[in-house]
Amino acid sequence: MDFIKKHYEKMVLALALLALIASAGFLSFKVESLSQENAQVVRRLKPKGTAVPSITNSVAGYSNAIAAIQHPPLWNGDPARLFAETDYIGPKQTVDPTSPEGPGPFLTRVTREPFNLLFMAYTGEGSSFQLNFLSWARTFYVSDVGMEVADRYYKTGYFIKKFTRKKIMVNSSTGKDHETDVSELTLQREGEDPIVLVLNQIKEGREPVAWVACKGAGARPVRRQQSFSCGDMSYKVVDIAPKQMIISNEKTGERQTIPLSGAK
Repeated sequence: MDFIKKHYEKMVLALALLALIASAGFLSFKVESLSQENAQVVRRLKPKGTAVPSITNSVAGYSNAIAAIQHPPLWNGDPARLFAETDYIGPKQTVDPTSPEGPGPFLTRVTREPFNLLFMAYTGEGSSFQLNFLSWARTFYVSDVGMEVADRYYKTGYFIKKFTRKKIMVNSSTGKDHETDVSELTLQREGEDPIVLVLNQIKEGREPVAWVACKGAGARPVRRQQSFSCGDMSYKVVDIAPKQMIISNEKTGERQTIPLSGAK
Protein backbone atom coordinates (compact mmCIF):
# COMPACT_ATOMS: atom_id res chain seq x y z
CA MET A 1 0.00 0.00 0.00
CA ASP A 2 2.88 2.31 0.79
CA PHE A 3 4.31 1.59 -2.66
CA ILE A 4 1.03 2.55 -4.37
CA LYS A 5 0.73 5.72 -2.33
CA LYS A 6 4.30 6.71 -3.12
CA HIS A 7 4.02 5.94 -6.88
CA TYR A 8 0.34 6.73 -7.50
CA GLU A 9 0.99 9.33 -10.13
CA LYS A 10 3.38 7.11 -12.04
CA MET A 11 0.88 4.28 -12.07
CA VAL A 12 -1.91 6.54 -13.40
CA LEU A 13 0.41 7.76 -16.14
CA ALA A 14 1.36 4.18 -17.00
CA LEU A 15 -2.31 3.16 -17.22
CA ALA A 16 -3.09 6.17 -19.47
CA LEU A 17 -0.19 5.24 -21.73
CA LEU A 18 -1.44 1.65 -21.99
CA ALA A 19 -4.94 2.93 -22.86
CA LEU A 20 -3.48 5.20 -25.56
CA ILE A 21 -1.50 2.31 -27.06
CA ALA A 22 -4.64 0.12 -27.06
CA SER A 23 -6.66 2.88 -28.77
CA ALA A 24 -3.99 3.31 -31.45
CA GLY A 25 -3.97 -0.42 -32.11
CA PHE A 26 -7.78 -0.49 -32.40
CA LEU A 27 -7.82 2.45 -34.84
CA SER A 28 -5.17 0.82 -36.98
CA PHE A 29 -7.25 -2.36 -37.09
CA LYS A 30 -10.40 -0.40 -38.16
CA VAL A 31 -8.53 1.46 -40.92
CA GLU A 32 -7.26 -1.82 -42.32
CA SER A 33 -10.77 -3.27 -42.26
CA LEU A 34 -12.26 -0.26 -44.08
CA SER A 35 -9.58 -0.40 -46.77
CA GLN A 36 -10.36 -4.03 -47.46
CA GLU A 37 -14.10 -3.35 -47.63
CA ASN A 38 -13.60 -0.45 -50.12
CA ALA A 39 -11.44 -2.63 -52.31
CA GLN A 40 -14.17 -5.27 -52.42
CA VAL A 41 -16.82 -2.63 -53.31
CA VAL A 42 -14.68 -1.32 -56.18
CA ARG A 43 -14.30 -4.85 -57.54
CA ARG A 44 -18.08 -5.36 -57.42
CA LEU A 45 -18.91 -2.12 -59.34
CA LYS A 46 -19.85 -2.53 -63.07
CA PRO A 47 -18.42 0.01 -65.53
CA LYS A 48 -20.95 2.30 -67.30
CA GLY A 49 -20.85 3.49 -70.91
CA THR A 50 -18.62 2.36 -73.76
CA ALA A 51 -15.07 1.52 -73.07
CA VAL A 52 -12.54 3.93 -74.54
CA PRO A 53 -10.95 2.31 -77.59
CA SER A 54 -7.36 1.49 -77.30
CA ILE A 55 -4.81 3.62 -79.03
CA THR A 56 -3.95 0.65 -81.22
CA ASN A 57 -7.41 0.72 -82.85
CA SER A 58 -7.25 4.52 -83.39
CA VAL A 59 -3.87 4.32 -85.09
CA ALA A 60 -5.17 1.53 -87.30
CA GLY A 61 -8.14 3.72 -88.41
CA TYR A 62 -5.89 6.61 -89.39
CA SER A 63 -3.61 4.25 -91.24
CA ASN A 64 -6.53 2.91 -93.27
CA ALA A 65 -7.65 6.45 -94.17
CA ILE A 66 -4.13 7.40 -95.32
CA ALA A 67 -3.93 4.24 -97.40
CA ALA A 68 -7.27 5.04 -99.09
CA ILE A 69 -6.00 8.50 -100.04
CA GLN A 70 -2.79 7.14 -101.48
CA HIS A 71 -4.61 4.40 -103.41
CA PRO A 72 -8.18 5.62 -104.15
CA PRO A 73 -10.75 3.05 -105.31
CA LEU A 74 -11.40 2.87 -109.03
CA TRP A 75 -14.85 3.08 -110.71
CA ASN A 76 -15.75 -0.38 -111.99
CA GLY A 77 -19.34 0.36 -113.08
CA ASP A 78 -20.82 1.65 -116.32
CA PRO A 79 -18.78 4.72 -117.44
CA ALA A 80 -21.95 6.30 -118.85
CA ARG A 81 -23.40 6.50 -115.32
CA LEU A 82 -20.31 7.98 -113.72
CA PHE A 83 -21.97 11.44 -113.74
CA ALA A 84 -25.59 10.36 -114.13
CA GLU A 85 -28.20 12.97 -113.17
CA THR A 86 -29.63 10.73 -110.47
CA ASP A 87 -26.22 10.56 -108.85
CA TYR A 88 -25.57 14.31 -109.01
CA ILE A 89 -26.31 16.56 -106.07
CA GLY A 90 -26.29 20.29 -106.70
CA PRO A 91 -27.70 22.87 -109.13
CA LYS A 92 -28.71 21.54 -112.51
CA GLN A 93 -27.46 23.11 -115.72
CA THR A 94 -29.90 25.60 -117.22
CA VAL A 95 -31.29 24.58 -120.60
CA ASP A 96 -31.34 27.17 -123.39
CA PRO A 97 -35.02 28.23 -123.58
CA THR A 98 -34.77 28.70 -127.36
CA SER A 99 -33.63 25.11 -128.00
CA PRO A 100 -36.13 22.39 -128.87
CA GLU A 101 -35.37 20.70 -125.54
CA GLY A 102 -36.09 23.82 -123.53
CA PRO A 103 -39.35 25.05 -122.00
CA GLY A 104 -39.65 27.95 -124.46
CA PRO A 105 -40.64 30.50 -125.44
CA PHE A 106 -40.58 29.64 -129.16
CA LEU A 107 -41.43 32.15 -131.88
CA THR A 108 -43.66 30.28 -134.33
CA ARG A 109 -44.68 33.16 -136.63
CA VAL A 110 -44.98 36.95 -136.91
CA THR A 111 -48.07 38.65 -138.30
CA ARG A 112 -49.16 42.25 -138.71
CA GLU A 113 -52.45 42.96 -136.99
CA PRO A 114 -54.58 46.13 -137.19
CA PHE A 115 -54.94 48.45 -134.22
CA ASN A 116 -56.74 51.78 -133.83
CA LEU A 117 -55.29 55.13 -132.81
CA LEU A 118 -56.94 58.46 -132.13
CA PHE A 119 -55.37 61.94 -132.09
CA MET A 120 -57.61 63.59 -129.51
CA ALA A 121 -56.25 67.06 -128.70
CA TYR A 122 -53.37 69.53 -128.66
CA THR A 123 -52.73 73.05 -127.33
CA GLY A 124 -51.47 76.28 -128.91
CA GLU A 125 -49.55 76.03 -132.11
CA GLY A 126 -48.69 72.41 -131.49
CA SER A 127 -47.77 70.98 -128.09
CA SER A 128 -49.19 68.85 -125.24
CA PHE A 129 -50.55 66.24 -127.62
CA GLN A 130 -53.12 63.73 -126.39
CA LEU A 131 -53.25 60.34 -128.14
CA ASN A 132 -55.32 57.28 -127.46
CA PHE A 133 -54.21 53.82 -128.56
CA LEU A 134 -57.74 52.44 -128.64
CA SER A 135 -56.77 48.80 -129.19
CA TRP A 136 -54.48 49.02 -126.16
CA ALA A 137 -56.96 51.04 -124.05
CA ARG A 138 -54.25 53.55 -123.14
CA THR A 139 -54.05 57.34 -123.39
CA PHE A 140 -50.72 59.16 -123.67
CA TYR A 141 -49.76 62.80 -123.18
CA VAL A 142 -46.72 63.95 -125.16
CA SER A 143 -45.25 67.39 -124.58
CA ASP A 144 -43.64 68.16 -127.92
CA VAL A 145 -42.65 67.00 -131.39
CA GLY A 146 -39.70 64.61 -131.39
CA MET A 147 -40.69 62.90 -128.15
CA GLU A 148 -41.75 59.29 -127.74
CA VAL A 149 -45.35 58.32 -127.13
CA ALA A 150 -44.83 56.85 -123.67
CA ASP A 151 -45.45 57.23 -119.98
CA ARG A 152 -43.73 55.97 -116.83
CA TYR A 153 -45.26 52.51 -117.27
CA TYR A 154 -45.33 51.93 -121.03
CA LYS A 155 -43.16 52.79 -124.03
CA THR A 156 -44.75 52.37 -127.44
CA GLY A 157 -41.65 52.96 -129.54
CA TYR A 158 -43.57 55.52 -131.63
CA PHE A 159 -42.16 59.04 -131.87
CA ILE A 160 -43.96 62.20 -132.97
CA LYS A 161 -42.11 63.17 -136.12
CA LYS A 162 -44.24 66.04 -137.36
CA PHE A 163 -47.22 68.22 -136.53
CA THR A 164 -49.12 70.19 -139.18
CA ARG A 165 -51.79 72.61 -138.06
CA LYS A 166 -54.62 72.64 -140.56
CA LYS A 167 -58.17 73.96 -140.69
CA ILE A 168 -60.81 73.70 -143.40
CA MET A 169 -64.29 75.10 -144.05
CA VAL A 170 -67.06 72.54 -143.97
CA ASN A 171 -70.68 72.92 -145.10
CA SER A 172 -73.15 72.24 -142.33
CA SER A 173 -76.68 70.88 -142.61
CA THR A 174 -77.98 74.37 -142.07
CA GLY A 175 -76.22 75.56 -145.19
CA LYS A 176 -73.74 77.67 -143.28
CA ASP A 177 -70.02 76.93 -143.57
CA HIS A 178 -67.97 76.51 -140.41
CA GLU A 179 -64.30 76.01 -139.71
CA THR A 180 -63.06 72.53 -138.69
CA ASP A 181 -59.67 71.63 -137.29
CA VAL A 182 -58.07 68.79 -139.26
CA SER A 183 -54.52 69.13 -137.97
CA GLU A 184 -52.22 66.20 -138.65
CA LEU A 185 -49.81 64.39 -136.36
CA THR A 186 -47.23 62.01 -137.81
CA LEU A 187 -46.00 59.02 -135.77
CA GLN A 188 -43.25 56.62 -136.71
CA ARG A 189 -41.33 53.71 -135.26
CA GLU A 190 -37.77 53.13 -136.36
CA GLY A 191 -37.69 50.98 -139.49
CA GLU A 192 -41.44 51.26 -140.13
CA ASP A 193 -43.65 53.42 -142.31
CA PRO A 194 -45.02 56.63 -140.77
CA ILE A 195 -48.62 56.89 -139.59
CA VAL A 196 -50.48 60.17 -140.18
CA LEU A 197 -53.24 60.90 -137.67
CA VAL A 198 -55.94 63.50 -138.26
CA LEU A 199 -57.44 65.24 -135.22
CA ASN A 200 -60.53 63.42 -133.92
CA GLN A 201 -60.43 60.76 -136.62
CA ILE A 202 -59.74 57.10 -135.85
CA LYS A 203 -56.77 55.76 -137.78
CA GLU A 204 -56.08 52.09 -138.31
CA GLY A 205 -52.47 51.10 -138.13
CA ARG A 206 -50.78 47.71 -138.29
CA GLU A 207 -48.35 46.36 -135.75
CA PRO A 208 -46.28 43.18 -135.62
CA VAL A 209 -47.64 40.43 -133.42
CA ALA A 210 -45.48 37.53 -132.26
CA TRP A 211 -47.04 34.11 -131.85
CA VAL A 212 -45.29 32.52 -128.90
CA ALA A 213 -45.44 28.89 -127.82
CA CYS A 214 -44.22 27.32 -124.61
CA LYS A 215 -43.47 23.66 -124.00
CA GLY A 216 -46.72 21.77 -123.68
CA ALA A 217 -48.88 24.74 -124.75
CA GLY A 218 -50.12 26.15 -128.03
CA ALA A 219 -49.01 29.44 -129.59
CA ARG A 220 -50.61 32.67 -128.42
CA PRO A 221 -50.23 36.26 -129.71
CA VAL A 222 -48.17 38.85 -127.82
CA ARG A 223 -47.47 42.47 -128.68
CA ARG A 224 -44.72 44.90 -127.88
CA GLN A 225 -44.46 45.77 -124.18
CA GLN A 226 -46.83 42.92 -123.32
CA SER A 227 -45.95 40.42 -120.58
CA PHE A 228 -46.35 36.67 -120.81
CA SER A 229 -45.22 33.55 -118.93
CA CYS A 230 -43.62 30.25 -119.87
CA GLY A 231 -43.65 27.78 -117.01
CA ASP A 232 -42.49 29.63 -113.91
CA MET A 233 -40.67 32.36 -115.89
CA SER A 234 -42.21 35.72 -116.77
CA TYR A 235 -41.08 37.79 -119.77
CA LYS A 236 -41.83 41.12 -121.41
CA VAL A 237 -41.76 41.76 -125.16
CA VAL A 238 -39.19 44.44 -125.97
CA ASP A 239 -39.46 44.40 -129.75
CA ILE A 240 -40.74 42.28 -132.63
CA ALA A 241 -39.13 41.99 -136.07
CA PRO A 242 -40.18 39.88 -139.07
CA LYS A 243 -37.83 37.01 -138.11
CA GLN A 244 -37.16 37.48 -134.42
CA MET A 245 -38.35 38.94 -131.16
CA ILE A 246 -36.51 40.45 -128.21
CA ILE A 247 -37.75 39.68 -124.72
CA SER A 248 -36.55 40.52 -121.23
CA ASN A 249 -36.78 38.48 -118.06
CA GLU A 250 -39.07 40.47 -115.76
CA LYS A 251 -37.21 39.26 -112.68
CA THR A 252 -33.59 39.71 -113.77
CA GLY A 253 -33.95 42.18 -116.66
CA GLU A 254 -31.78 39.95 -118.85
CA ARG A 255 -32.60 40.22 -122.56
CA GLN A 256 -32.88 37.39 -125.07
CA THR A 257 -33.32 37.30 -128.82
CA ILE A 258 -35.71 34.56 -129.88
CA PRO A 259 -35.37 33.66 -133.60
CA LEU A 260 -38.31 32.60 -135.72
CA SER A 261 -38.53 28.79 -135.66
CA GLY A 262 -37.03 27.45 -138.86
CA ALA A 263 -35.68 30.85 -139.91
CA LYS A 264 -32.13 31.05 -141.30
